[in-house]
Parts: sequence; C-alpha cells; structure tokens
Amino acid sequence: MLTAEPLVTVCVPVFNGARYLAESLDTHLAQTFADFELVILDNASTDETPTIAEAYARQDPRVRVVRHERNLGVARNFNVGVGLARGTYFRWGSCDDLFAPTSLARCLEVLRGRPDVVLVYPGTMLIDAQGASLGPYEDGLHCTDDDPVQRLRHVTENTRYCNAHYGLMRTDQLRTTGLIGSFPGADEILYRELALRGKFFEIPERLFFRRLHADASSSMSSDQVAAMWHPGSAAQPGHTLRHLAATWAAVRLSPLSLRDRARTMHYVAKLAIWNRAEILSEIRAIAVGR
Repeated sequence: MLTAEPLVTVCVPVFNGARYLAESLDTHLAQTFADFELVILDNASTDETPTIAEAYARQDPRVRVVRHERNLGVARNFNVGVGLARGTYFRWGSCDDLFAPTSLARCLEVLRGRPDVVLVYPGTMLIDAQGASLGPYEDGLHCTDDDPVQRLRHVTENTRYCNAHYGLMRTDQLRTTGLIGSFPGADEILYRELALRGKFFEIPERLFFRRLHADASSSMSSDQVAAMWHPGSAAQPGHTLRHLAATWAAVRLSPLSLRDRARTMHYVAKLAIWNRAEILSEIRAIAVGR
C-alpha cells in the first residue's frame, strides 16, 4: 500500500516497449513489499506504450506516468526518474525484464541492515523473447571489501551485462553521482562511482529475469546503440578513452579521503597504461574523422 511518502521509488524508463511492458509492470506491481511508487517514464513512444502506461495508472494509485514530448535519449530519460523520486531507496525497472515477487523485499532487507552497502541486486536468470529460461548468469559484482580501490578494481574488471543496474540503491547516495552519462556504456561508469561510495551486495537467489530478444540493446549494432543514446546520431570512436576520462572525473569528485583518492587515481592511471594501444587507436580514429 502506498503511503504519503513511499519508502521506495521504482522508475521504468521506456521507449516503444509495448511488446513486453504490461508483463514487466505486472511483476513490478506484484512485489511482496508494497510501499513503493512506480513512475513510468515514456520517452515519446510512438507505439501502444502510452495507452498501456495510462491504463496501469488508472488501475493502481502507486503508478504515475511521465510522458516526454520528444525523445530525450536513454540517459536523460533514466536520470529524470532520480530527480522525481520521493523514496528513500531507488530502483530502475526495465520495461522488458521480469522481477520475482520477493525481489524488492530481499534487496530492501540488506540495505536497511547494512549502511555500508550502496547497491543490492538479485541473482540473474536469462530468458528468451517468449520467457523461456536460457540459464543462469553470473554477474560477479558482489564486493564487500572495505578498500574503495579494490571495489573500483572489482567492478571495472567484472562488469559485462549491466544487470545490477536494476538493483536497489540509496536515493541520496545515487544523487551524489553523475548518474547516467550520455554515451554508450555509461552505466559502467555509474557502477564505478557507486563502488567508490560503498559496497555491492548480491542476493544469492535468482530473482531478476533478463530478457534477451531482437530489440534489446544487447542485440543492436553500434549505430543503433548510438542512436538510442543520442537520437539521430551514429556511432563515434573513443569508447575506451571516454570511459577512462569519465572514471578519472568520477574519482576526482568522489567523497574519498585525499589518500584514497590518490590511490584510486593511481589505479586509473594503470588502466590507461594497460589500455594504451586501444586508446591510441581511438585517438587516431578521432583525428581522421575530423
């Protein structure tokens, strides 16, 4: 039941997600922990998404719909939700994936009992377009090391599919980050920012069902991914360089002690050395493009 100030905010960013939206919303609204608001962020969809979203808002007082007049791109649509959140805790919810009924409650249990944890996410099961199981997926981001350098190293070296993105976070801590940057893979940088602020905890049960299908971002070409982040644009070189620069900026602005910030910057400098061949190649590609 929704209270005047819900404990949790769940935001579901969507663009033309009508195919799976209703099924996904059903799993959000069937959570055993019920004191949450669900904000559907419609990024100027041209399919049946607005109709579906409004129908759910009429049926459940926890649901509200924010519809943009134009496509803002993925990052801005995700970030709008953080600004609108009223809950102490925050979760992004995908429009095509599914969540087990106890997913929210289990994550909340950890965050309430562990002030040192900044992100809690459930184990992942991969499913296909029809919802059939494709098997378990090991996210491998559980890290309760006290050392922020080790946490940064861990998430940097173990992030693949960004399923933990749909875990539960503390809203106030999330707002101290740069949120989602406007470039492909920006959720990886958010992981790094969060790792500098606290620990990552994985619920051992597989309560998140990641759907792999033809329209998912994981199946898109580089140009399609670029257009998703910046509508109308094509892929640009500089992925590694951009991520390195964003990580450096995240460390500079982090709430670390001077000693830990220096140690963390040393690790980022090592990243640049380890990836120097790729960085030089990207710089050459950028120069040629100009």
